[in-house]
Amino acid sequence: MGQSLADQLQRIASGDRGAFAAFYEQRFDQSLALARRAARGDDQESHDIVHDVMIKLIHKTPRIETEAQLGAWLKRVTLTTALDRARAERRRAARERAAEHPGPSEPEDRARTEWLRAQLAELDPEALAILEMRHRFAWTLARIGEVLGITPGAADRKLRTAHTRLAERAMEGTRDD
Repeated sequence: MGQSLADQLQRIASGDRGAFAAFYEQRFDQSLALARRAARGDDQESHDIVHDVMIKLIHKTPRIETEAQLGAWLKRVTLTTALDRARAERRRAARERAAEHPGPSEPEDRARTEWLRAQLAELDPEALAILEMRHRFAWTLARIGEVLGITPGAADRKLRTAHTRLAERAMEGTRDD
């Protein structure tokens, strides 16, 4: 290798295909080993991860001076790429499951919404306030507790109690059908 690592990466960043091809050939085995660990041995997934890492290298070439820095960068990018791919796969599978089992129709949604509004109207004001703070405003238990003058643990118990009451009423409603 007649050039420094920093020079090679600079050439890759400027679009030099030869520099990229040399980098790919030099680093493929190292990248594949990292990807295999991240993909738990799945060979096809490992190759896909290496491909994605190399595309990231082309699109956003890091400024690296040493082999140690490159090793750390490859390890980090390989791991995050593997995690991103796993998350994407879980989302795809969830979408497919949802497509296979479509949700309720629009009239059913309206009926459920009306049922829920009626149930919420029957809750005591504090329980309703806690549900609204948590679900409408996405407040933390600490903030809810602060506003109500109670501990976060007490806010959590009150929130769980309200959820349990709604779930019990829902179960009662399904038994009546």
